[in-house]
Amino acid sequence: MKSALDDHYACLGLPLVASEAEIAIAYRRAVKLLNPDRFSPGDPRALKVTRIFAERVMPAYSLLRSPELRQEYLRDYQAAALPACRKIVRTTAYKILQAATSSYQLRTLYLQAHSRGCDELHLDVAKFVQHIVHLHQLNIAFCGLNQLAPWRLANMAVSQPAEPVGRDTDMQLHLARRLMHEGKIAQAMTILRSLQVAASQMALRHELLGHCYRMMGTSSLAKQEFRAALQLDPNHEGALTGLKKLEGL
Repeated sequence: MKSALDDHYACLGLPLVASEAEIAIAYRRAVKLLNPDRFSPGDPRALKVTRIFAERVMPAYSLLRSPELRQEYLRDYQAAALPACRKIVRTTAYKILQAATSSYQLRTLYLQAHSRGCDELHLDVAKFVQHIVHLHQLNIAFCGLNQLAPWRLANMAVSQPAEPVGRDTDMQLHLARRLMHEGKIAQAMTILRSLQVAASQMALRHELLGHCYRMMGTSSLAKQEFRAALQLDPNHEGALTGLKKLEGL
């Protein structure tokens, strides 16, 4: 999507997990609130609500009412979420959801914040774009953090495999690094989280995770990973460099 105004869920005031019934309810609400007859003749808001309905609400409903088109739209949305997340890490929406420590808490925080953000969506016509931008940022943050899932790593016990590091592990670490450099952060982190490595490779794993978090703009988690790498290897160059960049040294 090109901008927040192209976010069909945001334009209808819907979370990304909305059901078909909730989509229909949101549309009926928009029809009622964006009725130009609510305003006196000559009121510029009458023209504005007509344009909002025709240009934003109707196209959104036309797509989301179709299960097939909705699934395709969500697939594209999820594919674009992580790169888009990097641009909103300083927003209120991202900071609210970043506090989540589990997928359940992320969903709960998201739905609560989304509900509050929708209260004035179609009522306050003058701030329609401002409301849409906030809801879009919530949607992007939810989708991106749900893929990134930083709590998985925090809750995962570190264990050393009985088998020594082999060629497959080296290749996986190399693949993760290449994906990271290509900007495919979600794929890189999926490999790094699932990969069990021997003690000699743990520092490298932490370093790569640190760089992934840094590229996502999640500096606190990046610092944790770099420091974990340095606990294992105080002279680990990649972790030292990454930590210095974050701390502005």
